Amino acid sequence: MRSRQSVVVALLGVIAATCACGRPVEVVVPDGFAGEARVVLDRQHGVPLQSEGIKWVFRIPSTGELRVQDRMPFQKWHTESIRFQSGGAAVVSRQFTQLGTQEVGSGKWSSDFEIDGTTEVWEIKSNVAR
Repeated sequence: MRSRQSVVVALLGVIAATCACGRPVEVVVPDGFAGEARVVLDRQHGVPLQSEGIKWVFRIPSTGELRVQDRMPFQKWHTESIRFQSGGAAVVSRQFTQLGTQEVGSGKWSSDFEIDGTTEVWEIKSNVAR
């Protein structure tokens, strides 16, 4: 019994040591925002990543789209919170990643997470009472 416990503890230690865990991600949208909030990979025109303490923070402008130079926070396991600027949690009806695409030959296209245009999308309901 003791050796079985030792094996389990050792396995958990290996898993913890090799975990590609990232810092938490917080997406902040303007109060009253409804629709798609998008973080788009754009290495040339995007803004640098921003962090506050231990978390990555993505402040979505009123246009609904934030272009960033790097999407590294989304490539590791992480927790996500989506909130309005005033602090209240946003209701997300759907979240997905749209891969960037590029032409790799005559009429041939490739899609990948590392291609500019890769987009993280959250469909958000407004926090304004109707």
